[in-house]
Amino acid sequence: GIRNTGTISFNQTWYADLPYVIESSMIINSGVALTVQPGAVVKFNKGAIGLTVNGALVANGTDTAPITFTSIHDDMFGGDTNNNNGATRAARGDWDKILYNDSSTDAQNLLNYVTVLYAGNGNIGVSVSSASPTISNSHIIHTKGSGIRLDINSNPSILNNVIENSSQDGLYIT
Repeated sequence: GIRNTGTISFNQTWYADLPYVIESSMIINSGVALTVQPGAVVKFNKGAIGLTVNGALVANGTDTAPITFTSIHDDMFGGDTNNNNGATRAARGDWDKILYNDSSTDAQNLLNYVTVLYAGNGNIGVSVSSASPTISNSHIIHTKGSGIRLDINSNPSILNNVIENSSQDGLYIT
C-alpha cells in the first residue's frame, strides 16, 4: 500500500490502484481538497487517530465501486496490506474516526457510496463538529461507540445510509 501520515497541504487525488495506509493521523488543511476515487481503499493502522477534515474530503464512490475506509487488519478490502497472512482480524475501534471540523468546506465535503468499517477508537466512526457535509448511500459498520455523531451546530445532509453493528447509537446528536 501507499503509506501516508501528517498534513495534506495541497489538493490530492487518491486512486483505486493500491490501498492507502494512514500510519497515525492525517489532516486535510483548510482550503485543500482530498479527492478519493471510486473503488479506492483507505486503511488505518491500529490506534491511528484517523482523518481530520479542515478542508474538503470528496469521496464520491459508485454503487459498483464504493470507497472503503477500514482497519489495516481488514484483509477483505485491499488485501493483506499488513503482510501478516491473516494473523490478525479487524475489530471495532481499530482506528479512530473521520472528523469534519467547522473550518471544513461544506459545499465540497461528500461521503457518497462509502463504507466505513472498524472505526471508533474514540467511540465515534464519523464525527461532524459545526460542519455540514453530505453523507449519502453509505454504510457505517462495526463501530465502537456511535456510527455518526453530530453536534448541535452541525447541519449535514444524511441520506439513504445504513449504520449497523455499532456498540452504541447509530446516530448520536449532542
